Amino acid sequence: MKPFLKEIVILGRNGKLRRIEFGPGVNIITGVGSKGKSAILHIFEYCLGATTCRIPLGKVRDFAAWFFLVLYVRDVPVIIGRRAPPATGQASDEAYFDANAHPSIPPSVEANASIKTACAWLAKHLNLPQPAFRFGTDEVVHGHVETSDLLPLLLQPQSIIATEELFLRTGRLLDKERWAEIVKIALGIISPELLALRAQRARLQKDKDAAEKRRREYEREHKAVLQRAQLVWQRGSFGGVVPDKHLQSMDDVRVEVGRLQEGATVEFQSGASNQTRFAELETQSQSARREINRIESELKQIARLRSASRDVQQSLDKQSTRLRVVDLLGAPLHEEIPCPLCGSKLGPSTEDTLAELRASLDEDLAYVRNIPPELDAAEKKLHQQLEKESARLQDIDTQLRALQQQGIAPTLTEERVQRERFIGAIMQHVEWAPTKSAADSEVDVLRMRAQIDEIDKKIHETATERSEVDVAQSLCARVTKLAGEFERLQLGDGVLAFDPTYSTIQRVNGSVRESLPVLGGAESFVMYHLCALLGLHEQFLEGSFVPPLLMIDQPSQTYFPTESDKKETDRKAVKAIYDLLFRVAERHKDRLQIIALDHADFSSEDGRFHAARKYDWHGEDGLIEED
Repeated sequence: MKPFLKEIVILGRNGKLRRIEFGPGVNIITGVGSKGKSAILHIFEYCLGATTCRIPLGKVRDFAAWFFLVLYVRDVPVIIGRRAPPATGQASDEAYFDANAHPSIPPSVEANASIKTACAWLAKHLNLPQPAFRFGTDEVVHGHVETSDLLPLLLQPQSIIATEELFLRTGRLLDKERWAEIVKIALGIISPELLALRAQRARLQKDKDAAEKRRREYEREHKAVLQRAQLVWQRGSFGGVVPDKHLQSMDDVRVEVGRLQEGATVEFQSGASNQTRFAELETQSQSARREINRIESELKQIARLRSASRDVQQSLDKQSTRLRVVDLLGAPLHEEIPCPLCGSKLGPSTEDTLAELRASLDEDLAYVRNIPPELDAAEKKLHQQLEKESARLQDIDTQLRALQQQGIAPTLTEERVQRERFIGAIMQHVEWAPTKSAADSEVDVLRMRAQIDEIDKKIHETATERSEVDVAQSLCARVTKLAGEFERLQLGDGVLAFDPTYSTIQRVNGSVRESLPVLGGAESFVMYHLCALLGLHEQFLEGSFVPPLLMIDQPSQTYFPTESDKKETDRKAVKAIYDLLFRVAERHKDRLQIIALDHADFSSEDGRFHAARKYDWHGEDGLIEED
């Protein structure tokens, strides 16, 4: 079986290549300090998309112009290179990528891709879950795993292996919820589709809670405004301006105010004076004009909505044209080229671009198709109302002109003054009343409850076959068995359990649970780390996208060097670590590649160690050879 990591290659500024080769099973590089052992781990991290370059300044950074990884991805060779950053500069985005049948590093390397594009190709061929659900203006993505997200599962640098932190997490992985998602997806506890549904449900639940809050606010505001309007009406009825009525809702208030504005409350007698008639017609004319202004304002709003829909249509046409251009490109490219329409980069991730564009296109299509019919219906209804009100206003104006021709002028009667004042007073409360009723919010709540029920049904159907309890039990058995091979880890009747939610290991004895910080010192932490990581990788081998690679830096750091170890207690502890590594590799027939970078060297007394030792840097040799 081919190893995941075949080579690490450094191209020097002088044009020389330095190759470090690896094979399946256990690989050991041993040597004294400052020989570049730890740099190997950081080169691997850097070439797989790390946002910062943690390769130490010194010989390696001074020598290197490019760093390369030669990988076997499902037995297919691929080279991913990344330009070395300047001594004081940021990590470079320039990459070299070759996934041909026989990839090679040319004598003169020129960047042909970005590191993001190269890692996107790798993520796709490792079958890493792609974005399953996207929502909100902040582009929150659930169920998406990037290549750099896997690094904590593959690497144990010396700065973390003897600490209470089980994984080295940086950047966005510092978000515990985000990291717990990645671990659970890798273990098969949850799927990206399930995460997407859960995220969608959480959003709907948030919207439903907000709608229920708005409904309560509407009820409270409606009650307060209604009480004030009822008080004004009651005062008007005491003065004889309006009849004594009990108004039960703001709709009742609006109806009565409308009647007052139209003059419908006055029943004209055959002997009524023309001056009174003129005043009532003026009131009706003002009411009609207000209604016409309202209708015209709504028509202008519809015109703005039409303009917005045309903008969406233009965006849709652009997306459709770009999609056709991308389709014409055919198979995925091995290097990035600019889109002839918008200038954005198209490359090995073209298929992902196509999927995103089609999803965007479908969403825009559904939006644009639903807008015009609704606007047409609303506009038609408003035009009918406008025509009716215009005819009514014309009739009123005709009657007013006829009275004016008779020499009739309006008189400001006390009754009219009181009515106008009353209308002004009560209209303040009508205008402040909520435009949307609590019943409308209740409809929104019921609609979202139905959507949540539908998503719950899909979540139940999408649930993975392996429950979190099953995976936890399997991991517990593996990690406990591995820990049993270390004499220093005295479990007694207890077991070791890995908690994927908090990414820690716990010793469980009955109802007592003890987490890593209280399980001993640095010597014990190293062994707990190895048990947890090896147990996880054994679980991954049963079916996961996580590459079968574990790179360990300085597992013997808490034991070597030592001068007082007369009973060779520390030496035996380090040998126990390597015995475990060899047994795990043999148990899985070298399907798991283990790379150990260490000071310790047992090659003279252990044949397995001698066979696994790839490089010995105890002398003058090192990662960067002296000129």
